[in-house]
Amino acid sequence: MPSDLPRLTVRMEKELIDKVNILAKKETRSTNQQIIYILKKYIEQYEQENGRINNLGVSVTKTG
Repeated sequence: MPSDLPRLTVRMEKELIDKVNILAKKETRSTNQQIIYILKKYIEQYEQENGRINNLGVSVTKTG
C-alpha cells in the first residue's frame, strides 16, 4: 500500500549510508525507520536543551 507521507530526497556520503544501514540492521529497523528514529532523537535532545521548536504547534516530543 503506497504511503501518502511527504517524501524527502537526501544526498550523503556512501560511508554514512553504509553506517546507517548497519545500525538499522542491528536495531531491526528499515533504513528509513532508522533515519526517522535518529532525527526524532536529535530533535528531542535539541528541544530539551534549547526549548521547543515551534512549527504550527507541533513538536516531535508530542508526536513521536
